[in-house]
Amino acid sequence: MEILFGIFAVGILVLLFFLFFGLIRYLIQNYLLYRIGQHMNLDIPVVSFIPFGSFYVGGQMWDGEILEKGKYKPTNIGLVLTIIAVIVWLMGLSIGDFAISYLVLESVMFFGVFSVFFKGNKLIAGLMSLLNVLLFGIPSIIILFLMYRDLQQKKGTPINL
Repeated sequence: MEILFGIFAVGILVLLFFLFFGLIRYLIQNYLLYRIGQHMNLDIPVVSFIPFGSFYVGGQMWDGEILEKGKYKPTNIGLVLTIIAVIVWLMGLSIGDFAISYLVLESVMFFGVFSVFFKGNKLIAGLMSLLNVLLFGIPSIIILFLMYRDLQQKKGTPINL
């Protein structure tokens, strides 16, 4: 019986670790996405803190990188990605793997962000998106930080996080 309680305690600690890790990753990633959205003059970058709002901000970066520049309004691209993300997430709720479906969709959104960072190199952006799924979103935080640093250096302002 004592072993069973020990197993439960370890399980609860592991669960708390993953919840804490996920919360910290979410906050850092969306803060960097917000700051990049401000520097790139994207529409309503503050929604990156709202769940699924990051799809709206990241989807605006698809204009000129994934899709032809000016063919669609960047806000419409972001809105379409957000709607698709919500639909797939709701479908994942019924299936039971909603965390995986959200992570895959987030990597699809970050494909546009990675294309901006890697200057339109779709192969590296695709590989980074795949790596983003496998490493639970850590590469997106690193690329967002590097992208934010590049934007700050281009403007000639010091890096203030």
